[in-house]
Amino acid sequence: MTRIRSRSIVGALAVGLSLAACGGSSPSSSTTGSATSTTDPASAVPASAVLYAQAVVRPSGPLAAGIDAGAKKLIGIANPGAMIDAAIDSAIKTPHVSYEATIRPWLGQRAGIALLGGSAAKPQFALVADQTNAALARKALFGLVRSAAANSAAGAVVSGSYRGVSYLAKRDGSAAVAVAGPFAIVGTLSAVRQVIDVEHGAAALSAAPDYQAATAHTISSAAVTAFIRTRQLLTLLLSSGNATAGTSALLDKLIPANFAVLASARLDASGLTVDIATPANGLSGGTGPSALFAALPGGSWLALAESGVGAALAKALTLLVDVSSGVASSGGAVLRKCSTSSTGTATCTTTTMTATTTSSTVTESPATAAILSAYTKVLRQISDLALFVKGTALANIEGGLEIAMTSPGAATSLFGELKGLLGGLSSTRVRIGPLTAAGIDRGFTATVPGVPFVFDVAQKGNMLLGTFGNGALADALSTTDRLGDSATGSLLGAGVRPVLALSLPAVAKLLKSLGVTSNATVAQIVPYLNSLGTVALGQSVSGGYVVERIAIG
Repeated sequence: MTRIRSRSIVGALAVGLSLAACGGSSPSSSTTGSATSTTDPASAVPASAVLYAQAVVRPSGPLAAGIDAGAKKLIGIANPGAMIDAAIDSAIKTPHVSYEATIRPWLGQRAGIALLGGSAAKPQFALVADQTNAALARKALFGLVRSAAANSAAGAVVSGSYRGVSYLAKRDGSAAVAVAGPFAIVGTLSAVRQVIDVEHGAAALSAAPDYQAATAHTISSAAVTAFIRTRQLLTLLLSSGNATAGTSALLDKLIPANFAVLASARLDASGLTVDIATPANGLSGGTGPSALFAALPGGSWLALAESGVGAALAKALTLLVDVSSGVASSGGAVLRKCSTSSTGTATCTTTTMTATTTSSTVTESPATAAILSAYTKVLRQISDLALFVKGTALANIEGGLEIAMTSPGAATSLFGELKGLLGGLSSTRVRIGPLTAAGIDRGFTATVPGVPFVFDVAQKGNMLLGTFGNGALADALSTTDRLGDSATGSLLGAGVRPVLALSLPAVAKLLKSLGVTSNATVAQIVPYLNSLGTVALGQSVSGGYVVERIAIG
């Protein structure tokens, strides 16, 4: 799967450039590169890159065998490379030109694509591919451009030289090709020149401190990596001319300027595994794995447990209060900060972020402030949340929601509010009944007309439980036959604590038992659910980074 994507990048950009360019002249000759070159493309990318993605485009040995095995396991394709080679050949549409004969002879092991700035309308990008034979690479890329130019009237291409490196480019600079040092380069002319500058000593991304810190958390045997400077990327995406003067102020509040994300992936016989690493002191909402996961009922095909959920939601609610997404009449973004006096009156200072910053004071109703305060207080009393579902037929399906509060008192209070809320509804919508069960402090049942389940709601200490299905409450309360880490198996690997596990074959069984597989679309999906296996999500922390792992296999 990874090789498919990386080859597509190489083929699509080279072909796209050749189709866009027209007319040209012959490039100068150059020396031949090493046949065993494995130079890191990130060493040729400018240090200021906003986004950089790299792939192993010609895997070999165990990596290649693993990719083939993973593709066969997950999507049933035994030889993904051959399939994509044929697709690239079809896309080139140039007589006597093929991936095997034109690109493969000089393509090295790795290629990377970088976004180097510009604007949303005119981004500056460069694809940098490790090449093993400079003469063949130049001949192939320049030949593709000439071939397209000979069959198009879209405009001329021109040859040129920058710092001693020959290039062929579209006259307006929107596309260019060159071979500099150990790399073949495809991109906008400005970006190609920036890559050449790095080859002549300008700062490279590979030496940037944030890139080095992030890539230290690359997954082992990664076939694909992506490094994103999120703040800079959002700024670029918002540079269309429609952004207000307050955009920067909003970004300052929402996203740290130094917040970088690294995603890396591998595909092998066990399946697909993706790691996403972010600074621990960045955007993390404080959520993480919960001990409730291992304590969920054994046999659950859906299991989810996370800690810090309440605090994260409360933080998000507070942010929504503090930062208004509206736009003032002056056209600026609005920042709103509220405080409540001893009398319960909420006073909000509204700042309109424009070229000339102004502010005004408005009074918010005590009722609105009280509602927001109450919601935030309740959310902060939730420490952990868990969910489970088991059973693959309507006759035996069951599930439950578990909420861990900060104290038994908080649990009792929320239990009472829930019972009062449901009890206040019309009897034609919800019927409340008594519930007694061993091991609970208090409880009630809720029946909804037309729903084939009775819902049990119970409190035990600092825990609130809401379950449906026969035996679900007993399963949730039991201390035997617990899930442990059996739902994720070895998918997540050592040191990664599970947060989510979903068995896709169990979902397929449930769909079949419900009779929905007679639908043509669902019938096509079911085989893939069976082959994909389990989806697992987990988390680990190391070196100041939080690493979220997604595994499918």
